[in-house]
Amino acid sequence: MIELYSRGIKLDDLQFITDELKEGARAGHYAKELLDPVSFNGLVESLRKTISMIESGTEMADYIYILAELHTDKPVGYIWFQTQAAPNGFLFLEIKAFGVGAKFRGDGIASQFLSDFLHLFAKHPLEARCFSSSSQMAEMLKRRGFTLDAVLPSGTQVLIRRPLL
Repeated sequence: MIELYSRGIKLDDLQFITDELKEGARAGHYAKELLDPVSFNGLVESLRKTISMIESGTEMADYIYILAELHTDKPVGYIWFQTQAAPNGFLFLEIKAFGVGAKFRGDGIASQFLSDFLHLFAKHPLEARCFSSSSQMAEMLKRRGFTLDAVLPSGTQVLIRRPLL
């Protein structure tokens, strides 16, 4: 049995998370623009800057956590929250990206990782946008208290979870 723990992201994790995001884009779970080298390189540089600021202790709108092997500190999963503002100024956290490496899927690791972080942010309103090809993620979120707010013309599901008291 593998021992895992969660921690904040480090620059050393950049390759892992960008590889996972690119794989997710190929599978249709993230925007296809990530497959364009110029767009992808822009994302990598933006993430590099964000991670550097997080590591330096700068207050950020992004919260990126890594699920890692305990003894090797090797990343196996990630979750990325970002503070967003509704048109009326209402602040909420959006789940920008979530994933667990392919060899760790199917054992409940992703479900437990997601549950742990949703519990951590239970007092915050949350939103997630799931592309039509991400029905498994949408169902995982619905089982954890998210409700369908809208379906966009693209088929993307907008899911929300109100703060838990």
